[in-house]
Amino acid sequence: ELALRRVAERVDAQMRGYMRDHGIREIWPAGERLLVAVSDRADDARLVRAGRRVAATLKCDWIVLHVETPDVGGLGAPGQSELVELLQLAEEAGAETVTVPGRQVAEEILAWAAAHNVTRLLIGKPSRPSWRARLFGSTVETLVRQSGDIDVYVVTGDEEQEPRPRRSFLATRPAPVREYAF
Repeated sequence: ELALRRVAERVDAQMRGYMRDHGIREIWPAGERLLVAVSDRADDARLVRAGRRVAATLKCDWIVLHVETPDVGGLGAPGQSELVELLQLAEEAGAETVTVPGRQVAEEILAWAAAHNVTRLLIGKPSRPSWRARLFGSTVETLVRQSGDIDVYVVTGDEEQEPRPRRSFLATRPAPVREYAF
């Protein structure tokens, strides 16, 4: 099994070289390759765990990718340390970790995936309200629309994670005060 895996890795590397040399941009799925796209949010550890499970099921290589945007460069020490911990968790789980600079997260993810012959992409469900996604667009929507031959999986939170209670607009308004004169 190890010899077959080594041969498959060598053939895959040669194929990627051939594709690069001949300007071939389509995905050639010679074997499965999973890409897990993470942000700097602390709850993205769920994506790493989900990626490990999917990669184990598919028996494939997997990569955890983070796109560092100019506004992320302004992360404070807490945000940077959470990102470092997340990437360390991914490496401990058996993933290759990659950080790429870029302005448009979706475009950078898709460009990296195409260049490395990724067949499946795992991303997290957006945490922003749906009205913001409709108004400004979302990375998830862009990835799904422009993914081409790459299968895109959108992952929700862990089952053991309790949902955050939602505050109702009506519950936050004070009760009306009525005064009666007798």
